[in-house]
Amino acid sequence: MASIEPKLRKALTGISGILVTPFDAQDKVAPDRLTPIVDRAIGAGVHILVANGNTGEFYGLTTAEAEKMVHAVAEQIAGRVPLLAGVGRGNPFSDVANVPAPAG
Repeated sequence: MASIEPKLRKALTGISGILVTPFDAQDKVAPDRLTPIVDRAIGAGVHILVANGNTGEFYGLTTAEAEKMVHAVAEQIAGRVPLLAGVGRGNPFSDVANVPAPAG
């Protein structure tokens, strides 16, 4: 276990940048709009990117949307910098609100 700590410490050293979550005109998450956001952050010297952080609208995303954004950011980063995935939830019932009520 001791050998993991130095690797983790090194991976988490530097500037971390919390990414915004892009949305489309229908208010759906738009991972296809991540490329300029990720590229600009890395180009500016950010060492670690954070998906679904405090400026990433985590509090309003469903679990499925949050997972979608983490996977999309990982693809965009393509190993250039470490990725931290935010796991905070603003509303524990957000997924429940998206389930249609039974008819009747």
